[in-house]
Amino acid sequence: KEDFVVNKELIEELKGRVRRELMITASGTTQYEKLIKVIDAIQHLGVAYLFYGEIEEALQHIYATYGDNWIDSKNLESSSLWFRLLRQQGFNNHVDEKGRFKETLCNDVQGMLALYEATYMRVEGEKLLDEALEFTKTHLAIIAKDPSCDSSLRAEIQQELKQPLRKKVSRLEALRYMPIYQQQPTHNEVLLKLAKLDFNILQAMHKKELSPLCKSRRPCSIYVLHVATIGLTLKTLKAVHFGFDSYGNKASTFHQNHMDEKGRFKETLCNDVQGMLALYEAAYMRVEGEKVLDEALEFTKTHLAIIAKDPSCDSSLRTEIQQALKQPLRKMLPRLEAIRYMPLYQQQPTHNEFLLKLAKLDFNILQAMHKKELSQICKWWKDLDLQNTLPYVRDRLVEVYFEPEHFRTRMFLIKTCMWLVVLDDTFDNYGTYEELEVFTQAVQRWSLSCLDMLPTYMKLIYQELLCHHQEMEESLEKEGKSYQIEHVREMAKEYIHGIFLEAKWLKEGYIPTLEEYMSNALITVGQPVMIARAYVGRGDMVTEETFKWIAKYPPIVKASCLIFRLMDDITTHEEEQERGHAPSCIECYRKETGVSEEEACDFFSKQVEDAWKVINRESLRPTDVPFHLLMPAINFARAAHVLYTNNNGFTHAGEEVINHIKSLLVHPIVV
Repeated sequence: KEDFVVNKELIEELKGRVRRELMITASGTTQYEKLIKVIDAIQHLGVAYLFYGEIEEALQHIYATYGDNWIDSKNLESSSLWFRLLRQQGFNNHVDEKGRFKETLCNDVQGMLALYEATYMRVEGEKLLDEALEFTKTHLAIIAKDPSCDSSLRAEIQQELKQPLRKKVSRLEALRYMPIYQQQPTHNEVLLKLAKLDFNILQAMHKKELSPLCKSRRPCSIYVLHVATIGLTLKTLKAVHFGFDSYGNKASTFHQNHMDEKGRFKETLCNDVQGMLALYEAAYMRVEGEKVLDEALEFTKTHLAIIAKDPSCDSSLRTEIQQALKQPLRKMLPRLEAIRYMPLYQQQPTHNEFLLKLAKLDFNILQAMHKKELSQICKWWKDLDLQNTLPYVRDRLVEVYFEPEHFRTRMFLIKTCMWLVVLDDTFDNYGTYEELEVFTQAVQRWSLSCLDMLPTYMKLIYQELLCHHQEMEESLEKEGKSYQIEHVREMAKEYIHGIFLEAKWLKEGYIPTLEEYMSNALITVGQPVMIARAYVGRGDMVTEETFKWIAKYPPIVKASCLIFRLMDDITTHEEEQERGHAPSCIECYRKETGVSEEEACDFFSKQVEDAWKVINRESLRPTDVPFHLLMPAINFARAAHVLYTNNNGFTHAGEEVINHIKSLLVHPIVV
């Protein structure tokens, strides 16, 4: 406890020092390149929420000064960072659609990596960003295989190609990045120390919250987490990380400084690896029609992939590239990104020691808080005794939190998530069609008087489902917010009706058209219910108009649902068909078109990328709701990449996912 108090005091001191440095840097007229690098490090390290106002003010100031014209800079890394940071902040500007990337960009490997990551912020119609992504992907892949490239740079490219920054979880990213950052000659010692301290404090808090698990009847170690237990954590990865990196998206214009006379990227860009990395990440902010960013992404991907495999490339840089290629920043959950980034940042010679220390302390404090909250959830779940009453239900009960605030919302959300697991397993694996039909009818009536019409095992499910909503309603009544439960209740009814329709299709042996399937699948994926629950109990920032907005399934919500549904189906369809499940999008599309399984998967993988462009577009200002309320949809999409990029990480938690959980909940960051 004494350590906790001391660390809290130290965090306040470090916050003040980082805040002053931000203000001093922003007030100058010649330090903007330094400023955007500091802001980038702050976001990577998972402490951006501590400086939301300062970052917003700084970027507003720079944008007001330069608009789309980033100091007419020929520095690929700075240009790419500028584009990505502004677009992440929600500024609605576009790249120059007349130019294409120059092959000489290949000489700027860091620039290609930056462009590759930036392209993942594209929206629909941003053809330039689509081109940038394809361009960087292609060339980074070549670089990642080049043995003459620095080994660390090759590793970094390979990682980025595997998972770009946009699709990464923040805390894993911070963990990955800390050693890389620490190796950088320009790393900020203060920032690195802050990041490590923050990570450790949060982790300690998480450990404390997990302690009740060790007392359960089932053998369970806090250090060797039960694989089945981890499953729920994975389910809730798509639930509770709304807002950790809520820096939505200003766009700037990419100049043609890096294009040759034929409108292609200069191959010489490959020499600027950091610039390619920045360009790679920036390309993921593209929207529909941004061809230059699509090309930049392919260019940087290709060359970064080559660099990532080059043993002559610096090992830390290769690692950073490999991680970026694996999951770009745009697709990374914020706290996983913080874990990944802290060691990378610490290695940078110019790293801010105060900022790093702040990030580490903040991470650890949040982790300790999350562990404490987990103890309450564990007790609630154990008291339900579903392990004995409903033995078919998957035992998933370790939760990952990604938001430092909104305790009540997190508690509501994890319980909702658990009931979605119970309902999903009941409808998919246990209930008869007749039982499911009666249960669905009872849910539409929503009354305890319906208990008598249900089979014994369903009575517990039904009663607890109603009690869960009643608990939320009573909690909100004093604030005059009980209307929120009316909205989420209707979405729950819609969800149950949707999973019953899937059961009906299975019973009848019916394979729906792709249009039929997708219209229902966007509901049964559970995302709309979870996003709505993410708004419950968040105070005056959420109004009734917010719930009316989500009930209309706006484009950003549809895109988020689409990403999760398609990635889930692509990864799990074979196993689910063997178990006799309802058809997935793969079966529906193959029936309609006659294509092969591989072609169907490629088709839907392309739709996933297009859906990210929709998310990027819908994040640009002005938005229909406050920007921070878009973060649940964005982060649910990111969670899909954590769970389903390589395999079904929810049903079968592999080593990578288990390591994520341990990093977030068990191992503190060394300060």
